[in-house]
Amino acid sequence: MTATAAPSLADLRSRTVVSIAEAGAFLGLSTSAAYRAADRGDLPTITVNGRRRVPVAPLLASVGIPYEVPPG
Repeated sequence: MTATAAPSLADLRSRTVVSIAEAGAFLGLSTSAAYRAADRGDLPTITVNGRRRVPVAPLLASVGIPYEVPPG
């Protein structure tokens, strides 16, 4: 199994949602730890087209980084 690369802050700010694995990588968690956190509710998720995603705004807020709405 290949580890998911952590998205950059610029990449996160350009998106509204990320996968659980990407959110976990950003937080320094393994994929399995990220899914456990999501299952516990420690990592907020929403369902989009049947897939669980992590909204970027609360993800960044959880580490004290303000979310700026992408232009356009």
